[in-house]
Amino acid sequence: MPRQNVLEGIRIVDCSRAYSGPFGSQLLADLGAEVIKIEVPGVGDFSRAMTPQVAPGQSYTILSLNRNKKSVALNVNTDLGRQAFHDLARVSDVVYANLRYDALARMGADYATLHQVNPRIILCNITGWGDSGPYAGLPSFDDNLLALSGISSLCSTDAEGRPTRAPIALADLSGGIFSTNGILAALYQRERTGAGCEVKMSILDCCLSLLGAYFQSYFITGQLPKPAGTRHPIGGISGAFKTRDGLIALSPCWPKITKVIHREDLLTHERYDTVEKRQRNNNELCDVIEQELMKQDTAYWLEVMRKEDVPVSPMNTLDKALLDPQVIHNRAVVEMLHPVYGPVKGIECPIKLEGAQASPHCAPPMLGEDTVGVLRDLLGYSESQIAALKREEDLADEKVKRRIKPQF
Repeated sequence: MPRQNVLEGIRIVDCSRAYSGPFGSQLLADLGAEVIKIEVPGVGDFSRAMTPQVAPGQSYTILSLNRNKKSVALNVNTDLGRQAFHDLARVSDVVYANLRYDALARMGADYATLHQVNPRIILCNITGWGDSGPYAGLPSFDDNLLALSGISSLCSTDAEGRPTRAPIALADLSGGIFSTNGILAALYQRERTGAGCEVKMSILDCCLSLLGAYFQSYFITGQLPKPAGTRHPIGGISGAFKTRDGLIALSPCWPKITKVIHREDLLTHERYDTVEKRQRNNNELCDVIEQELMKQDTAYWLEVMRKEDVPVSPMNTLDKALLDPQVIHNRAVVEMLHPVYGPVKGIECPIKLEGAQASPHCAPPMLGEDTVGVLRDLLGYSESQIAALKREEDLADEKVKRRIKPQF
């Protein structure tokens, strides 16, 4: 599916890096916003150095989170670099970052400064802990946020009692998703008021929000939820179940499952004939059902259960997921042409708007690929101005590289 241009005309100066911010800004870029990614000259977004890489400076992370963007290499800590950054903010709608607030202030990207540059500007800054409070100045990464928020306590444990890690950067991704909602709401508010605003995003708050149902249960019962393991935390025939040759995933399917496995006797069994009894004896009931499922192969159960409207899915690995008929039908894979690597694939934006104007996706940019074009064509800089900015950056280049330490 091509890029949808419903946000055409919205320009975003993206100072974010690594995961949460780039994921959010890519969602906005997929919807047609012009996203100008600001990167440190000669260094770039530090996730460019992650491994594995498909080309120098093009890690898998960069490729997955930065399509449809422009890359401008700019040292905002030099006089001319700071001026160019403010010139960009002056003609843009949003400045987007995921930095600690002291770093924002040092680069002149705090809201008070940006508001002086452009009263209509919207600043969205994602922090781990919040803009103030006892942890505001501390570093934060996905594992820290999942642990402190309580999400990790709900993961299954290894043999020594350590919670297993989430397979995706759940905290960071939630920050990106929630922040795009905040930006769109701020843009809508500006349509009514004419004024910009600051959108403050704490990933900790995002994680707590995702746990809303668990906290509600705790508020009411006073009981801490336990790791769910392979079964649903509040009962029901749900979770991973063995078949004769693999695994399937079931979602709440009582009483239909009894017909499919030819065990209608379970409906009147004294241990399972009420909701309360099934919840109390849920693990036992699931084991009984699993014993029946192990008598046939996965393919058999998928066919039979779908005919009976039982919510079932195969337990796919990634390669099998890409071959699934529904995934193919949804056109979930996008192809782009990268200037160095060649053809690359990615996972399409999940937001689809009927009737939206569309254009082809652009591959993630190389570091600084669009610097001259943006300075010259958007800001009207002369060749001599661009050369002066470059000379100033070159003088500061080694100092910048010494200050930025690798984190992976």
